Amino acid sequence: MSALSDCMAVLRVWGETPGKVERWNPHSHKREDLWGFVDLISVGEFTIRFIQVFDERHGSRRNQHLDKILTGPMRHVVEQLLKNYASVELWGLRKSTRKGKFFHRSVLKLTLEGDIRVIEDDINMRGRTL
Repeated sequence: MSALSDCMAVLRVWGETPGKVERWNPHSHKREDLWGFVDLISVGEFTIRFIQVFDERHGSRRNQHLDKILTGPMRHVVEQLLKNYASVELWGLRKSTRKGKFFHRSVLKLTLEGDIRVIEDDINMRGRTL
């Protein structure tokens, strides 16, 4: 399973309905995210999450994704999502040594308190693989 699939499995366990919005562009041979930063949209009973998934083994990617969201051309989209009470999150996943599956490690949540702030939240699955 891919990191995206495992992320979707975690969200389903939590009772949410995730949908993949990342797509493959055959002309440029690249994966493209919605608005340049969203891989998944997940809808729960009282929440809508816009999630960027990254591999936690590469710490620089985490910073690249965060910089892209905070300083990129789609910053205004992030601000509008947060103003409308949506959740914008970056999920770091690391591959387990057992069974080759990914498991959830850390979440960076963005909040709008005057300006966009980053809150690190550790809502992992306590090391369990799915």
